[in-house]
Amino acid sequence: MISIAILAVILTGASRLLGSSISLVEQVQQSSIGDWVSANRLALLKIQKDSVLIGYDDGEEQQGHSTWYWSSNIQPTPVPELLRVDITVFSDSDRQDEVSRATGFIQIK
Repeated sequence: MISIAILAVILTGASRLLGSSISLVEQVQQSSIGDWVSANRLALLKIQKDSVLIGYDDGEEQQGHSTWYWSSNIQPTPVPELLRVDITVFSDSDRQDEVSRATGFIQIK
């Protein structure tokens, strides 16, 4: 009887550990894909540097069988040849569930 109680406690703990591991894997996956989305956006802005506008922009991108939503804020810097780009990636269209954030710079001259 005691053996069954000990086994039940062990199995309960193992079940919780497995559930936590699955959740952690999902978080890492979302974060990694979010990093790709922000890197893609920054690379695109660097390619289009002659037409980059200062200010706020947002959009969406397909990546990893899902739609990811990004917001970017492009600002001037004290160095006239550089623009600062802050990109935030979300997993939901309401832009509440942030999965990644990146900052980069674009040389415009």
